[in-house]
Amino acid sequence: MKNIIILALVCIVSFTANAAQSDNVNPTLNPMESFVCPVDSDYSIVRNDETRRNVFTLRHRETLEPAFDAKFEKYLNQFEIDGMPFIAVGAWNPTFGYLWGAWVRDARGWQKVLPMLYTDIKIVPNDNKPISLQCTGMDGHQMTVTLNELIANICQQ
Repeated sequence: MKNIIILALVCIVSFTANAAQSDNVNPTLNPMESFVCPVDSDYSIVRNDETRRNVFTLRHRETLEPAFDAKFEKYLNQFEIDGMPFIAVGAWNPTFGYLWGAWVRDARGWQKVLPMLYTDIKIVPNDNKPISLQCTGMDGHQMTVTLNELIANICQQ
């Protein structure tokens, strides 16, 4: 009888260990992270409350893999431009304030569309024309460009 009980305990411990290992296959957020909002059908913004700044990342909903390496503290609340998934994000810089970058999702994944970081980004709707981004550089120079023009620049590189 004693051997049967020991065998049963070994089976239970073995089953529990295998179940714990299979949980690692499906990644989960750590207790200090939470989903904020969806950006497109596959990606969401995730907030991490471990630090004082509450840093955000853009991650795949199922795998939790980051879409790109940048962490950010602000984002524009428009996630689609001209039918393409889009995100503009800002990270704090003590000298310039928030510095903004932008990414668009295409068949290859999330591609950085701006050649450098900007101190300000605004989305400018145009009547019956593609939407434009108005960007202000660290030197104060402004540029207004459409997403299609930015994507064409990426393809040339």
